[in-house]
Amino acid sequence: MNTYTFKNSPLAIAVLLFAIQLFSYDAMSQSIVNGRLLDVDSNEPVAFATIGVFDENDDTRLLSSAYSDVDGNFLLKLPESGFFTLFIQSVGYDLFRNRIQIDEGQISLKEIYLKSQSTILDEVIVEAEALDVQVTPGAMSFNPENASGDDTEQIISNLPGIDLDFDGNISLQGTEVKILVNGEDSGMDNPMQEIPKESIARIEMMSNPPVEFASSGPVLNIILKEDAKIGSNIRLGMNVSSPYRAKLYTGGTYRKGKFTLSPSFYFNKSIEKSQFDSYRTNFGERYIKQDKTQQIDNKTINSGIRTKLTLDKYNELSAFLRYTPSSVLNENDNYNIISDYNEERTWLYDNDGNTMLDRDKRNVVSDLRWKRKFKKKGRVLNVNYKWNIATMDQHQYQTNNYTYPDSSKDILRSSQQDRRIRSSHHTINAKYKHSFENKMLLTMGGIFNYKLSEEKALNQKRTNDREWIHNISKDQDTDTKYLATDLFADFSARKDKFDYSVGLRYKGGENVICQWIPEEDLFNEFKTSFSNMNTRLMLAYKFKKKRNFAFTFRNTFRPPSSRQLNPFIDDSNPLNVRKGNPDLKNTQTYFAELEYLNVGEHTTLKASLYGRKVINSVISNQWVAGDTTITSYINVDGLAAVGVNSYISGDINNLKLSGDASFTYENMPNRESAFSNSQLFYFLKANIQYKFSKSFRCSVLVRYHSAKLTNNSDIEDYATINVSLQKTFMNRKLKTYASANDIFDMVNKRGITQTDLFAKEHYSKRQTRIFTLGLTYYINGI
Repeated sequence: MNTYTFKNSPLAIAVLLFAIQLFSYDAMSQSIVNGRLLDVDSNEPVAFATIGVFDENDDTRLLSSAYSDVDGNFLLKLPESGFFTLFIQSVGYDLFRNRIQIDEGQISLKEIYLKSQSTILDEVIVEAEALDVQVTPGAMSFNPENASGDDTEQIISNLPGIDLDFDGNISLQGTEVKILVNGEDSGMDNPMQEIPKESIARIEMMSNPPVEFASSGPVLNIILKEDAKIGSNIRLGMNVSSPYRAKLYTGGTYRKGKFTLSPSFYFNKSIEKSQFDSYRTNFGERYIKQDKTQQIDNKTINSGIRTKLTLDKYNELSAFLRYTPSSVLNENDNYNIISDYNEERTWLYDNDGNTMLDRDKRNVVSDLRWKRKFKKKGRVLNVNYKWNIATMDQHQYQTNNYTYPDSSKDILRSSQQDRRIRSSHHTINAKYKHSFENKMLLTMGGIFNYKLSEEKALNQKRTNDREWIHNISKDQDTDTKYLATDLFADFSARKDKFDYSVGLRYKGGENVICQWIPEEDLFNEFKTSFSNMNTRLMLAYKFKKKRNFAFTFRNTFRPPSSRQLNPFIDDSNPLNVRKGNPDLKNTQTYFAELEYLNVGEHTTLKASLYGRKVINSVISNQWVAGDTTITSYINVDGLAAVGVNSYISGDINNLKLSGDASFTYENMPNRESAFSNSQLFYFLKANIQYKFSKSFRCSVLVRYHSAKLTNNSDIEDYATINVSLQKTFMNRKLKTYASANDIFDMVNKRGITQTDLFAKEHYSKRQTRIFTLGLTYYINGI
């Protein structure tokens, strides 16, 4: 770190002292500091940057602050002379920090050059759709600040190796991705929908995560932005999309001394439409043709407030409170034609059904944290307590109009259900990190979880226009209690050209389900206990500074969910009945990955080969009885998968290119009632971005996705083209953007599903062509 020393001539000091005595006694001990901020690449002034001077021995004690004008000039007044720490920050630039020495008087720092965030030294940087990407063995970290648009789900789906399927599920290497926020479960229904991009500092993607993340598969960890270190700030943003979408968010930070207050507000409104057509054959019984349309109206409000109090240079307290009300109105229209199972396909009857589901949720999360730094560097203790209270009220109204060849048999059946779910989730988390001279790192900690939930449902039915009747056989009253303790330790070290890591995680607990049985008018209790040990090993070898191999092995045990274990029948929906299997065993997964990484001056190549073996995998098992589909769960052995991932990027002047490909082959030899024993997943992505100027860029993303059984009986096969434009103003404080997703409206799903009891041809189509206009505004130094 450089040291700047400013001393004055005796004549200048004399003149200054005379002027001080004439005008102000208070100014005698002041020092006035000025300077100018410039962009290191363009030499243009950096306007509206925040400048702060802190006590050299306590960087939480702010002595003076200001912000630069349109020409990059700034002026600071210090109440004393001596050694200080100078901080300068501005949107789009690296944080500038330097130690300075100031004597009394008026001092000029002259020009200070700030580096753009895309030119960070000593880190591996590539880009994917204008995302700054830091690549390390086993992980990739992304800064979405420069991504076009602000749809977090679309930004995540465009990351290397990430695949977004027809139903909106995110996967990596053919496996569902677990989404965390700041390394923990967020309590949100869908973090990708509820967190605006402007609140995200970076996204960590790990195909083989350390044991501290409590996952048996890939992890996406969304790291939220820390409060700005200097001054206060405000963020505003909004966008509208066609068809039927709108977002609005605002937030900011107020700072006074060692206290920080950060409120936020987010509103999201959307309407999604889908179409489904199917033709099902129930062997020996009947043919069923179904036409279905669906419209989902979503509305979410997310309001929160975060506070932080710095007690001293070693201790920090913070609290967070978030309230999220949301509503969903789901309307389904089904038209079914039922025919006899014969050559003539004799018409039996029609069923014209309509279902309306109105759901309201309220979610309150409180989080208290204590962060302790020790005098010896590299030692940090984090302790937090989180309390999550959630309530859901749901009303479902369903009608089925049956029309027969003999009109005297026509009948209208109606049913309605009121359901309420209340849950309370308590989590205590402690994590300690100890770094040994930057060569070894020990992470250890524990998590305690306690969750209670109550679910009640009341049902009514009627025929034609008769009075409503209480359908007590469909009522539900269930209490669930979940108790679990996690203990983990991870040790990593570096020696010569080798990096290695060893992690262990133990989890034990119990799950208790108490459910009322209407027919017997009593409560039955079902209790399960579980314990498992997970391990992770990683070894990396560095050929050169930016070229290495890495091998990772993971062994995980995962107990079935309470939904999968629950032996009590859930027949609240007469067309879809569910029953768990209490005899299910823990799922054991072995995963290994070999990865190669090579980063050049203008290109980056990342490739991996992976394999997965699953024992006692839990899958759904379906059969039909008349018009009703019954779902249960079974264990299967022998599920195995192999695959490859590759990612390459390069840049030529203002043109950036990247390509991403993934292929997974999965074998299921012992799966019962399967039409095929294997399936393929693969996708290709290509991104082209051109930067016309520092403030204007355009990007085009082409994606091809395919998921199918090897005999092509079930196909999810489509290509999409997305285009986005972004323009910034006012030194990148104001950002405007326009995007068009799935321009040619090609996303659909088709295929055949067959078991021993039925075969089903199906076609699905949903609204994915979306045009968006939006803007964001950020101002700091208030």
